[in-house]
Amino acid sequence: MKRVLLTAFLACNAAAFGFSAISDAVKSGVSALGMDGDASTIEVDKECKNLFESYDVNVEGLFVTLATYGVSNSSKIVGFLNKGNSGSETLNQDDIKKLANNLSKNYLWIPLEVEELYAAQIYEDRLKSGDVVLRTSKNKKYKDMYKKLDTFLAQYNTYLKENNLSYPYDIKLHILSTSKKAESLPYGYIFISEDYIANGMYETILAHELSHVSKRHPTKEIQFRLVSTYENITDLTKMIKDMQSSSADKTALAALMTPEMIQKSFEMYAQEQELEADSCGLKTIHAFIPNKKEKHTKNFITNIESSAHYDKKEEDNFKNHPEKEARISNLKLIAESL
Repeated sequence: MKRVLLTAFLACNAAAFGFSAISDAVKSGVSALGMDGDASTIEVDKECKNLFESYDVNVEGLFVTLATYGVSNSSKIVGFLNKGNSGSETLNQDDIKKLANNLSKNYLWIPLEVEELYAAQIYEDRLKSGDVVLRTSKNKKYKDMYKKLDTFLAQYNTYLKENNLSYPYDIKLHILSTSKKAESLPYGYIFISEDYIANGMYETILAHELSHVSKRHPTKEIQFRLVSTYENITDLTKMIKDMQSSSADKTALAALMTPEMIQKSFEMYAQEQELEADSCGLKTIHAFIPNKKEKHTKNFITNIESSAHYDKKEEDNFKNHPEKEARISNLKLIAESL
């Protein structure tokens, strides 16, 4: 069920693409992605027609975006990438920001090994916070909670296997001693507060977080934060090329993505991504724990209504989360379709 993007580019030479060679494919790619030249919308699957995003590095999609900006800017970006000329300096910051947004949100170009290294850094950072309850805990309460999480994950993994779906890594569930918090990190790390497990709401919370992972929202957030730190197309292009190079020092590349740089990324997904995770979460849990649609829908709505995100003030930048009413309305539509 993996999503296949922009198959027109499978025959292109990824190492040395040229504007003349891909102009026709660019047109079809632009149409498929809803782009309009120098701007585009972030492609999300609000109805969750596909539960999984591709785990292939989407160089084809990346090239489509670069070429699209080439079309709208007299091929300056494409010419720069091919020949290293200095024509790109005439691009203004708005152009670069739009390009960075499209590269980050629409396409997946960070190699999995870099994602793994970065995830390990973030995990160590979470451990230092002291909020993570380790699996080695002798406390019976936490042992019982981990058993519940493992039972849920075993059911989910069985569902994946039966439907020929898989991640290129293991999902890693961790309990937090803090309240009202759930978090998805790259490379399959998921954290959930103990109070969600204690009140029996953990199944729908985890289904939502698993959907963030399966739709690769954490990776897209990393890319956006990383690319947004570059102020010129020269450095941006070099960084992306280094990411794709087999000889590049992946540890050094992972170090570019500091915890400080994206410390808020995983609590502030774009509105469309949050709605997408709601839809995919409800569809997913309905698929492997069937005949409980009403219960799961009710629990999803309860989780939204009590979410800590809505405890924040507007100036805390939590405006990125959709309004409760929008999420609840979306969930009810999805439930009716099941």
